[in-house]
Amino acid sequence: PLRKSVEEKTLSVRPAARFLGWQAHDVVLSYMSAADAFIMPSDEEGFPHVLLEAFVFGVPFVATDVGAVKEIVPEEALPFIVPSGDTARFSKALKAALAFSEPEKERFAEVTAAWVERFDTTAVIARFLALVSKQ
Repeated sequence: PLRKSVEEKTLSVRPAARFLGWQAHDVVLSYMSAADAFIMPSDEEGFPHVLLEAFVFGVPFVATDVGAVKEIVPEEALPFIVPSGDTARFSKALKAALAFSEPEKERFAEVTAAWVERFDTTAVIARFLALVSKQ
C-alpha cells in the first residue's frame, strides 16, 4: 500500500532502484544472488529468514536491530545492524557495505555462508534433541 509513496521518495536514486512488486521466491533469490547489497529496514521482525538467504549468497547487508536479528548475525557483521528508524546510520552502513573491496566481499561471504549453516534444519534438530535429552 505504500509503494507509490516510497517510489516518489526515491526519485533521486532511479534508475538504480526498481520496484518490481510481488515476485515468486525463486525470482527473488535470483535477484538477491546478483545484488550488490541487501537491505532490511524493518520496523519489526521475528526470525528473518530472508537475512539468512542473503548470507547464503554472500551479499553484504544492512538491517535494523529488531526482533532476533542480532541473534542470527555473526559478530563480524554486527556493524551492519543499526537501530530501527536511524536513517543516517542506516545510510552510513549501506555506503560502507557497498564500498567493500573484492577481498572484503569474499571474506564477508565466507563468514556469512559458514554462519548460516548453524541454522540448517539438521543442525537445529540435533541441538533441539540434545536439549530435550538432557531433561
